[in-house]
Amino acid sequence: MDVGQIGAAVLSTPRYMGADQNRLRALPYFSYRWANGWFIDGLNGVGYAGSPAPGLRLGAHVGVSPDREESDDPALDGMGKVNREAEPGIFAQQRLGVWLGGNLSVRSHLRYGSGEDRHGGQAELGLGWGTRIGERSLMNLGLAANWANQAYMQTYFGVTRAQSASSGYEEYETRGGLRDVRLSLTFIQLFSPTVTGLLTVSQTHWQGEAADSPLVRDTRNTLAIAAVLYRF
Repeated sequence: MDVGQIGAAVLSTPRYMGADQNRLRALPYFSYRWANGWFIDGLNGVGYAGSPAPGLRLGAHVGVSPDREESDDPALDGMGKVNREAEPGIFAQQRLGVWLGGNLSVRSHLRYGSGEDRHGGQAELGLGWGTRIGERSLMNLGLAANWANQAYMQTYFGVTRAQSASSGYEEYETRGGLRDVRLSLTFIQLFSPTVTGLLTVSQTHWQGEAADSPLVRDTRNTLAIAAVLYRF
């Protein structure tokens, strides 16, 4: 069966990766999933997902990598612009069973194509645990780690010689490695068969050379999302 969702969300997000201040935004949301496995949504772009075995979900998609503007924060003055790029990816999720009264799953996500040279790549591995906390209420906990290659790290956390000259930061060359560890908590409230409320809070802890970057003003970034969605 085809399923679509429209709605609105209010987001509090870091001004850039490693910023010490957040910005508040209101955005529309749209997603649609066809019965044959194709989907489009505001998080993963356009893609296809299927379930070749019980509890296993595999998929591929083309999303968009994050951009960055000097105007996003005074700390970025002289750093230039990072453009959005098409970012293909593949993902997998496997249900592991019931643990402590909730459903435990493991997931992985590979993405490639970000950065100025479009060679930036990421690999994410995470655990999820979800349970009902009421007749119409759900809670999900998540723990994930993200690794990035040198091209990605240099784009978002490095400082080239030219950027050093224009920004005043010391030149900073990065290598690939562990980028961050992220904790997340999500509450879902089913108001009716067609209307859902969602609240998500996550905290990212920057690691390694990402945390040591002169651009990183805070090694812990918090993101919060509140949304109301209508299913059709």
